Amino acid sequence: MIRIAEDALLTPILRMKKNLMKYRLSEVKDGQVLHKDMNVAELFQSQVRCKWDRISGLPYESKVLDVGLNLDDSTDKTTCWRKVRLLFVRGIVEGDKVQAGKHDWAVFLTTDMGMKPQRILELYAMRWAIEVYFNPSLTSTNKYCSQS
Repeated sequence: MIRIAEDALLTPILRMKKNLMKYRLSEVKDGQVLHKDMNVAELFQSQVRCKWDRISGLPYESKVLDVGLNLDDSTDKTTCWRKVRLLFVRGIVEGDKVQAGKHDWAVFLTTDMGMKPQRILELYAMRWAIEVYFNPSLTSTNKYCSQS
């Protein structure tokens, strides 16, 4: 999806699954760059958990990580690392709920390394509204489809 969007001169914003896909976190330690390949859950545990920032004007907390993603999906050993921005987000705890659950978060990806969390969520929400409108399986009624 990233390659298709960029070929069309678009900036992708994708909601990512919490699967085993590896992202490369680069850190400088003692003057050397260290690379750690981790999946989303591992990134959450090591870099996000308990380090949330409030998103101004929205009822969400977030954490942004700039990481690498290997876009080469072939079986050979070549790599094509691309810088991407991951946005981890969760709703702010309100009311009777004491704290957000450990699974109450989502992660979004964009290739625009300067995009702010609020903007990522705004653009994704607009895209999602369009998808829901045109996808009959996501709407309760569809006046354009008749049942046989």
